[in-house]
Amino acid sequence: MPAIYEHIKFNRETNFTDRRPKKGFGGKQFSADPLKLSNSLRSDIQTLKEESEEIKGFDDRRLIKLNVEDNFDPTAFESITGIELVSQEDKYLLYYYF
Repeated sequence: MPAIYEHIKFNRETNFTDRRPKKGFGGKQFSADPLKLSNSLRSDIQTLKEESEEIKGFDDRRLIKLNVEDNFDPTAFESITGIELVSQEDKYLLYYYF
């Protein structure tokens, strides 16, 4: 039977993308030296503290975001004390309450 199909060539199918190795939880390798590990973790914590001190785009005010209907009048909340309109975009109203 193989002699009948000698003119047909079959190539093995190849993958176009390489498979990524499975790493499990996290990719950080820890050494057996506890002093080296503690220094590494201390430096990681220090860099995280330095980076987190300035968070761009963060507003520490207490904000409420409301999704309203098209015919809603944003002046309806002006009579409530302690609430101030911050932003209005399409169907969303952003209020600051104090």
